[in-house]
Amino acid sequence: MADDFKNETYLGLIEMIGLEKSKVLIDQLLKDLIVAQRDLTKAQSKKSMELLDKCTHVISSLAGTVGVNKIHQLARDVNDQATVRNAPFPKEDVDILLAGLKPWVNFLTSETQKTGSEA
Repeated sequence: MADDFKNETYLGLIEMIGLEKSKVLIDQLLKDLIVAQRDLTKAQSKKSMELLDKCTHVISSLAGTVGVNKIHQLARDVNDQATVRNAPFPKEDVDILLAGLKPWVNFLTSETQKTGSEA
């Protein structure tokens, strides 16, 4: 699943808020994404639909804010599955979501290095 991390929404947001505020935004986005990624891995290992619901909601919100559309949609889809009573744990979709988060974390890490952020 390839996604465009440096998309129109992201670039417009960075331009609108300026360099100093963008450092803060990128730092916080990366920190929140790393926590959500860790929680997603934990939800998968425990097959916890409750934790899956929580972390996919966060991932969907983060991705939607900065225009990472494929991850946003997949996180929403997984979140919908997490809220269905007695549904089987969506392991394959979680695997795909985790695979998509790795390059996004890498992208944000490189962005922190470019802006001098400290995430």
